[in-house]
Amino acid sequence: MSAERGVVSGIASDTAYSLGDLGLDETRSTETFQGITRLATRLLGAPVALISIILEEEGRQVFVGEQGLDEPLRSLRQVPLSHSFSRYVKRDREPLAIRCAREHPMVKGNPGIELLGTVAYLGVPVHGPDGAVLGALCVIDHIPRDWTGQEVSTLVDLARCVSDEILLRAALLTSQALVHDLEDAHARLRRYNALRDAATAAFTEPHLSTEERFTGLLQAGCQTLGMDCGAILRSEGSQAVVVARYCSDGCSTIGPGARYDLSGTFTQKLLSGPRLRHHDGLSAGMTCFTGREPGSFVGVPLALGEIAFGSLEFVRSRPRGQPWSDEEAASVGVIGMFVATQLEVLDQMDALRRSESALLEYVLDLRMGQSAALPN
Repeated sequence: MSAERGVVSGIASDTAYSLGDLGLDETRSTETFQGITRLATRLLGAPVALISIILEEEGRQVFVGEQGLDEPLRSLRQVPLSHSFSRYVKRDREPLAIRCAREHPMVKGNPGIELLGTVAYLGVPVHGPDGAVLGALCVIDHIPRDWTGQEVSTLVDLARCVSDEILLRAALLTSQALVHDLEDAHARLRRYNALRDAATAAFTEPHLSTEERFTGLLQAGCQTLGMDCGAILRSEGSQAVVVARYCSDGCSTIGPGARYDLSGTFTQKLLSGPRLRHHDGLSAGMTCFTGREPGSFVGVPLALGEIAFGSLEFVRSRPRGQPWSDEEAASVGVIGMFVATQLEVLDQMDALRRSESALLEYVLDLRMGQSAALPN
């Protein structure tokens, strides 16, 4: 019989789904597949119709749709590959018509002849979403039978219905994945908006203290990134000084003004280069501002020009178990930029206050000197 190959109609999915994902490695059926096998038996006048999926690695074929099987096969809905005729349909990717299995050189010794009562067999390929042949839609008769071209065409049309149902399952999985991705994107957007609002409030609300501004920014950063603690740190020689910190679970008792040695810390790593660093899992004994080895870490140096003067760090006690996205890295960078700018402004204000204080002291000293020089 000439080959009649085809690909699944419709839009194929870009995602490679396994037979398990598509529910095709199970022995339970659906009404759609059952309806197609019932239609096949009526249209072709055959006592048995099967939708067979070939599981070569497991050495079996399962019937995801059946009509006309006797017990116990009706309940088992599977046979070893040694009993399969449909495996040849998958192998050759074309219809297979057998008038009498007892005489056919390919299958005359197949144990499925006795188990299934297979004498005449007609099977056509069933395709997956990517066009690969997964198995066959077949009809079986218990007596020798010459299959007509019209019957082959009818079964091919029905097999397309099976393939389209499989394609619809893949499309549904793809749609569900897209919905999940959209929900994740929406959740990220909400977190980023919260971060933006917190950053705006941190630098525009006049009634907030400097510590409150930084704490609000760190809290928003932790919520956006899914971290437990955040800290703003300055470097002074071989030590780091905590400028501000936020911890959602009490993981750190280190407050503003606290110091710790930089040696063997992530802070030291950050200060050695002007780039964002992140880590997940075992950290070879390196610690952070909490005094403990974090399960997950992300941070960025705070720099003026090329000189790093501190760091912004976020940690959590457990590994994240997922890679850092570009959006998350950008969020850390944005927070770092805000913090560095604010610290620079605070330094300038401190310098200005010191200058004012020194000027005032000079003016007072000058007046006292002038008063002492006046005659009594």
